[in-house]
Amino acid sequence: MVRHLVELIGNVKLAELKVRDVDCALGKLAKRLSTRSVRLARMILIQAIRNAMVNDLVARNVADLAAVPTGKPGRPWGRILRAPFFPGRLDVVRVRGLAYGAGPDRTLDVYHRRDLPAGAPVLLHFHGGGFYSGSKAREARPLIRHLTSRRGFVCVSANYRLQPHVTLADQVADVRSAIAWVRAHAAEYGAEPGRLFVAGSSAGANLAIRAVCEGETGIAGLICRYGYYGSLAPGGDMPPMLVVHGEKDLIHPSAVRAFAERVRAVSSHPVFYAELPGAHHDFDMFESIRSAAVSQAVEQFTARISASPDLNLQDWQPAPES
Repeated sequence: MVRHLVELIGNVKLAELKVRDVDCALGKLAKRLSTRSVRLARMILIQAIRNAMVNDLVARNVADLAAVPTGKPGRPWGRILRAPFFPGRLDVVRVRGLAYGAGPDRTLDVYHRRDLPAGAPVLLHFHGGGFYSGSKAREARPLIRHLTSRRGFVCVSANYRLQPHVTLADQVADVRSAIAWVRAHAAEYGAEPGRLFVAGSSAGANLAIRAVCEGETGIAGLICRYGYYGSLAPGGDMPPMLVVHGEKDLIHPSAVRAFAERVRAVSSHPVFYAELPGAHHDFDMFESIRSAAVSQAVEQFTARISASPDLNLQDWQPAPES
């Protein structure tokens, strides 16, 4: 397989490669790479979303089970295998280094489609790094590319100040400042500020949840990826949540399942939990079948929440962490 890949790249100039040619050649090779673990990871995400939706609809006597997604997630082999050579998307513009506060660490990048579709939803992502490291350009890149290019989202990835130079409270304040910036500027990129989803990876998930617990309102949904939750225990209603975690993560899944149950016990909104077999921390750093499944699950989660007429986000108020 490596020999065929070298031949493909070596026989033409890189500038002459066309996306459809790469898709065709690499797509054939990719069929050999499918494994039971990866297939299981793809299906468990979709099944977790589907089961959580059904349970939520039944519990609230909502008769729209037809809205529950069906079918298998796609396998974008061509995009996955050409990612090392063509990492971006031609239809996506990245606006780098916009300041949402004073100092070099309070900056963010905005990703939007070139055609700026009107009324697009917004995803704001906060990176991980154990509160002490990390960067807005390191994580969630497959997710951001998918939502922006394929679904017209405006996606924002933000830095925040890092410990030990600041406190945890300062970092939560940065998260809230970034949310305020997105609400103030989203319309400039064709987005609808009222359709704001907040995502966090690892420590970023912890900070996003803390921001909501401390009074951030009007969040359409929280997307928590391989998060660290510690003793977090929200004391009341939370936005709808999608929690995705790896079976082999060093942050043991039992602790994450316990966190999801703590939220379910106090919130009237659904908490969707999906555990990926064989997945470790940072499971979607690069384009892969697993990252594609996660991206599609997030897409389905946001679509389901956006289509729920009985989820009144304007009236929703958070309760402080207990």
